[in-house]
Amino acid sequence: MSDYALISLAPKRPGNFPQGVPDSAGIPHSVREEMLVAPFNDIETVASLIREHRDELAGIIIEPFQRLIPPAPGFLQALRKITAEHGIPLIFDEVVNRVSFRLWRRAGILRRHPDLCTLGKVIGGGFPLAAIAGRADMMAISTRASSATRASSCRSARFPANPVAAVAGLATLDILKRPGPTSGSYATGRELKGALSEDAEARRAPGASHR
Repeated sequence: MSDYALISLAPKRPGNFPQGVPDSAGIPHSVREEMLVAPFNDIETVASLIREHRDELAGIIIEPFQRLIPPAPGFLQALRKITAEHGIPLIFDEVVNRVSFRLWRRAGILRRHPDLCTLGKVIGGGFPLAAIAGRADMMAISTRASSATRASSCRSARFPANPVAAVAGLATLDILKRPGPTSGSYATGRELKGALSEDAEARRAPGASHR
């Protein structure tokens, strides 16, 4: 978590666009003024904000698959196009969903990569592991020595040299590349969801999800 990330992360009311609200006490008012919030799956509003503030935006950060809310057809493609047109970095928060390749094939964006991407959780195979991936020129900024003539950025990590986590991560990725694990997990999920829905309907429990 950071002050910037805690602007309208979980707002008490919908429609905090474009000026977000802090989700925690202790966040300076100046942080709120530095952030713009746009509605997910509303490319018209997003495009309007980008055009209006294109000279001020350092980047667009988005979780492409909002846990239970998939991207609308064409939304991510259009976002990739407009950010590229204005030279604004597109950053994907993929800590949860990146290994779900079937979702990406369904969304049709496997060949529409972001400029930067954060990864975590499942890539570590249960070990503490996270990663940042991106364009070579942008990744190089964090490896340059600080200079008055070249941009550089600080890069740090909680477990920056954990060989056990690295080996576990490589093994996990090797397994996920094989045919079967991803499709099997989807089949299990559908079966579990169906059984829970049937039980909820039989009990007339409120809030039962639709299959």
